[in-house]
Amino acid sequence: MNNQRWENGFIGELPDGTFIVDDPRGNAIIDTMTDMLCNFCGALVCFVPSLIAFLKKPSLIDNFSLIRMPRA
Repeated sequence: MNNQRWENGFIGELPDGTFIVDDPRGNAIIDTMTDMLCNFCGALVCFVPSLIAFLKKPSLIDNFSLIRMPRA
């Protein structure tokens, strides 16, 4: 999925370097908020099953404990 839609309202560029857009606010904020919503949904998809697994079987958390290994 390509979320790079910030150029949707871009019409052209003037010789002085300013851009011509069809929306005075531009589409960048909408694009950023959509990206954040997409990232939140992805995090939720990972978090909920992990939470359920850890609540049903708390001993699974031991797989993630840090143990200092002796130096050889």
